[in-house]
Amino acid sequence: MRLLFGLGLIAAVCCAGNVQAARAEGKRWAPPAGEHPRLVFRQCDLPALRARINTPRGRRLFGMIRAYADHAVLRPKGEVAQALADMDAAIAEAQKTGVPVKIVQHDARAGALLSAENAAFVYAMTGEEAYGRTAVDALVRLVPYVTEMTLRSDALIYDWCYPLFDEQQKTFVRREIAKLCEKSLKEINTVPFALGPCPPEVPQAIYWGLLISANMGIGELAIEGEPEFNQAWLDRSRECADVALTRFLDEEGYNENGPAYLGFGFSWYNFYMEARRLRGSDWARHPRLGKMPFWYSYLITPGSIGVEPLTVPVGNANFGNTSAQDAFVWLYHAMPDNPWASLAYRHALGASDCNGYVRALVAQFLWDRPLLPPPDFARMPRVKWFPDGGVFMRTGWETQDSVFHLETQQHRYNTGNHNDYGSFFLFSHGETMATEGGGKYVGSDMHNIVFVDGKGVDRGSYDASPATPLNDLVDGDFASAAMADFTEAYSEDLYFEGPDRHLVSKPLNPVRRARRTIATVWDGDSAGRYFLVVDDIQKDDQPHAYSWRMMTPTNRVATLRDDGVMLYRHKCPAETLNPPQLDVSMLSPWGRPALLSSMELFNKESVEVKRVVADATVVNPHFTVCLYPRRMDRPGLAVARATAQGGHAATLAWPECRDRIVVSYGGAVEVGGIRTDAGLAIVRTATQPLAAGCTNGPVIGFLMVQGTFLEADGGELVKTAGGLCSVSADAVAKTAALGAVSNGNARLAGFRSRRVTRTSLTAAR
Repeated sequence: MRLLFGLGLIAAVCCAGNVQAARAEGKRWAPPAGEHPRLVFRQCDLPALRARINTPRGRRLFGMIRAYADHAVLRPKGEVAQALADMDAAIAEAQKTGVPVKIVQHDARAGALLSAENAAFVYAMTGEEAYGRTAVDALVRLVPYVTEMTLRSDALIYDWCYPLFDEQQKTFVRREIAKLCEKSLKEINTVPFALGPCPPEVPQAIYWGLLISANMGIGELAIEGEPEFNQAWLDRSRECADVALTRFLDEEGYNENGPAYLGFGFSWYNFYMEARRLRGSDWARHPRLGKMPFWYSYLITPGSIGVEPLTVPVGNANFGNTSAQDAFVWLYHAMPDNPWASLAYRHALGASDCNGYVRALVAQFLWDRPLLPPPDFARMPRVKWFPDGGVFMRTGWETQDSVFHLETQQHRYNTGNHNDYGSFFLFSHGETMATEGGGKYVGSDMHNIVFVDGKGVDRGSYDASPATPLNDLVDGDFASAAMADFTEAYSEDLYFEGPDRHLVSKPLNPVRRARRTIATVWDGDSAGRYFLVVDDIQKDDQPHAYSWRMMTPTNRVATLRDDGVMLYRHKCPAETLNPPQLDVSMLSPWGRPALLSSMELFNKESVEVKRVVADATVVNPHFTVCLYPRRMDRPGLAVARATAQGGHAATLAWPECRDRIVVSYGGAVEVGGIRTDAGLAIVRTATQPLAAGCTNGPVIGFLMVQGTFLEADGGELVKTAGGLCSVSADAVAKTAALGAVSNGNARLAGFRSRRVTRTSLTAAR
């Protein structure tokens, strides 16, 4: 029999017996009357859980949980005490003015109940009543003045501290939980975020649908079978929670979107799903749920494997939100044979140890087990596109590898006024090289985008996010690239108006065209990996002030050089004998990289933020920027620039090869021995032997994005019979890849790889 919850075979058999018996008889499981805890663990689990406190790892985790409760809950001036005092003042003011106490979603009361979970858990494990009674008092006093978003905290405190409630308090709390469930039940069938009606382009059951339904479900399970409530109505609450999760996993709109909808919303579901597992409904066996660890793994930067835990902090649906850490733990617990769950858990383990996030710590204590070996990274593709999450390009999964991310979004949907569309993020050599503020930051200054006349893509509404579709994607052997269109993000702000909530558009910072192409060029024995950001942005046919901007981590020192900017870390750990740096070079003729510093508000603290900027007042700048992360012992970036009618070019010289980079403005351009109409083309040639007498060596790799032909040194590399295409080829590996995105459904049409011989590739030249 498979172990349940990792608590030991005896406890598992004890807990599973009545579940199996009920299922065999075709009956729904019902908890014994008055038995608590019963949500994510039960009374028969307590001996094995309490024994963990005496193990080295359990002692350390439980010590962190207790310390958090001591500081936030038991301390006279702690978070809970302050929230109660503020609430008492609000009640007194309401009695004085006759205006009801204002109830908001995210406030000190919700935070206090989240902290009180820790105290409730300490009581459940140790029986120390000081912790439990403080949690009970907080719940009884706060629950009438909070929203349904606190239902998980309400349910867990009620469950774990059940023996300390008197009968009057139990009745009161049950009624308040039922009221919040009823409110959730109404919302989930009416608000456009949940299961109810909403515009067709807005994916359903995302974010709020997950949050509301998960809270409602676990609230219902906490009072299941207890007196005074209509069980059929409570079952309806649980049914909505199950339907929301099912639709989230099954509907076509969510297929392969991966972490774009997971980071925050799904983390609210793991306690609910664990409670359902206790009742015989094993969500972990859902086929698409089994993909989640694989999706999550793309958010994990290479340095998290043995170095610095970090998620990619990007995305308009809370990508990389640390509150997802307990979801990592649950997936690892619920999928013991999934190697990607093991990899995600490695991340969650380190990150929660660092920041002590309350639910990640409790989840680890409940569900921790020894780590499995990591998956076989050699079989993993280096490029992954999540249609409503962005494009990830990785050079690998080890500590010195790199991850490059471009934020995109195929559909409009309701997640608020984020401003990260088109922004990018670079992590390499175990460190963040180009950071960004994350999707939740409203100001465009917090993202790596191009400003036009001093304005970015700031969105004043809090309704519909723009569609920023991927137009092209090529996953090649020599290099990979992606092109996205962000015209809508600049040009219009969308919000709902009127009782029918119809979409209304208002002008924002209209541009005629805003396209961004990114490319990753893999490294060789003595050629460095590098990343290209190519912007084609035009407001109209008149000159305007354009500003290319990239945020740098706060711990970086920036040095201006003739050919660009060098970023390096001022202080390094003692073990970092060869700290990495980032060379930022402008390959286009517009703008010279400069530095801009400002004071920004991060987590209520003002910190100095440095940006690399390049300004140009022209009709259309076509910025092309090269980001080159390297160790100091790697070769520097030798750049030669060239311009021509209709485009510009640059040559990067390495000890083993030369890369010729060409950017076209939409027509044929001939520069540096390359002729093409591609938006971006890269041709890699081998270093020419001394006696050859030729300007360039043989082609060993090439990339073409959005073009119809590519010629190098008088020979054809690519010639298409029809419209635009993308090609990446590696003559050494004798492979080529073609990729395209269907304009009809904005979905990846798929890649096909074809074997080509050296002869045919040479003939094509």
